Amino acid sequence: MKFRTVTSLAVTALLVSALALAQTQLAPEKGDALSFVKTAANIAGNVQQQGLQNFVGIYVDDQNWAAAAKDGDLGPFFKLKEASPKPGRSGVCFFSMAKDTAICAYFDGKTPFGVVAVKAPNGGAIKAESIEPAYKPVTKDMLEKSDHEWQFTKLDGLNTDDGVALPAFQIGGPNPLQKF
Repeated sequence: MKFRTVTSLAVTALLVSALALAQTQLAPEKGDALSFVKTAANIAGNVQQQGLQNFVGIYVDDQNWAAAAKDGDLGPFFKLKEASPKPGRSGVCFFSMAKDTAICAYFDGKTPFGVVAVKAPNGGAIKAESIEPAYKPVTKDMLEKSDHEWQFTKLDGLNTDDGVALPAFQIGGPNPLQKF
């Protein structure tokens, strides 16, 4: 009887520590833009059909939220009512090279809470009025790890219209070496 109790407690402790480790690995660290971009890439891959190949992922922390809200491309996504600026909030926006498709994921601390995925009709420009209705809360299904092994190449010199530098990454295809 005593052995079962000890074994049961050991198994429970092992499961709790494994769960804590898994949650730690999925949650991005504040200030680590690439971690947020990778988490947002998983969400983006689960909410839209098109892959992220050749998209640019842009990370915006709470310190640069106001500058992003004034930017011509990022602005409509960072003025979203549901994603209002607060301390500790951040967002990651992915744009296709033609800027006709965009997916933005929003974080409260390390927790993703909302996402917007929009595509311009007939290859035109994304309309600001299409963003608000496209907002969805992040669900458990959206957080599932993507099957893609994307490559993230840091870009230098990506600035808002006001000249504020933002961390950005070019999304490349799967690394063939990672498929073994």
